[in-house]
Amino acid sequence: MLIYENLTSAQQRIVRLLEEKGRELNRRWTTVQAYRGHVIRYTAWLERNKDWRDDEQVRLADWTSERKVSMYLRKLVVKDRVGWVTRKQAFFALLFLYKFVLQQDVGTIEKIPQPKGDKHLPAILDGEQALAVIGQIEDSTWTPFRLMALLLYGCGLRIAELHNLRHKDVSIRHSLLVIRNTKGRSDRRVPLPCCLSAAMERQLKRVELCWEQDHEKSLPASLPGLDGLRRKDPTLPYTLGWQYVFSQQTPCTNPQAWPGEEQVLYRHHLHPTLLQRAVRLAAKRCRLEGVLTPHVFRHIFASQLRWNGAQLETIQRLLGHQHIETTMIYVHERTAEMRSPLDAALEGHRALPATSPRTVLALPFSID
Repeated sequence: MLIYENLTSAQQRIVRLLEEKGRELNRRWTTVQAYRGHVIRYTAWLERNKDWRDDEQVRLADWTSERKVSMYLRKLVVKDRVGWVTRKQAFFALLFLYKFVLQQDVGTIEKIPQPKGDKHLPAILDGEQALAVIGQIEDSTWTPFRLMALLLYGCGLRIAELHNLRHKDVSIRHSLLVIRNTKGRSDRRVPLPCCLSAAMERQLKRVELCWEQDHEKSLPASLPGLDGLRRKDPTLPYTLGWQYVFSQQTPCTNPQAWPGEEQVLYRHHLHPTLLQRAVRLAAKRCRLEGVLTPHVFRHIFASQLRWNGAQLETIQRLLGHQHIETTMIYVHERTAEMRSPLDAALEGHRALPATSPRTVLALPFSID
């Protein structure tokens, strides 16, 4: 694989151990990938600066683990100007390296102070703006990007949950989607909007046609995790139920395969960046570039449920959150129903009856 080509033998060994330990501890593959990148950059930095000496003329190669990690994290912030999220992710990657891969004492590393992150609120958008952007999305000959965006908005899905959706997880008859392989590692059910039933039925028929062609070529669908399910039941990747609802047009090899392993072609799910690009271009046409992303559809879904009277516990279950505090971040207050004290003062000044929150009252003086 390309990731291993420019690595030294020592780096390849560490990366291999990192991937093995990640699989052993059932870490998500995306987490292992992120940790792998930080570890590769960290080990390369150690190799480049191994002869650098501090004020006490001690070589960097002879420093304690805590000093190495602390200096590297400082370099990320001061020299590389990375954000606090990247810096924090690098810290946990190096902590995983020393604690589980190298199996060294990490008592001092865990005590390295962590930066305080900024708590940003997402953009407040409504359903009209969401539909306007979705209407500007252009489908490709293979992928119905507009349908995918409607599912994100209508079901409150994460983008990874949408891409992991399989044929067996869609029930048109019951207007239901079963969401598996979630961030919280717990399955859940979400209602399928009735207006999308016909479009989803057409998409499932396309999946069946693609499956019939792949079946003639003996092309399997990729399974979650490693090939454990495939070894238990070799027929699973060839069944219709395990086909992705939104798959790639071109088959690919297993991204988790190690160098030297047999490279088997799979029908994998669509790459997330394709939908992200389609939404970004549509948002640019609506002058919402940098404001509306695929994940913002999930916020609009939660907020509109709350505005329509849904309980927070119901929204938490539909979003798949473990903590209610996370759900409260997704729910935006309906500011249009709030009255400013300034509007109330103007009503009292003119002895006017109470008006709606959107009524514009003239000030008794000029502010030009």
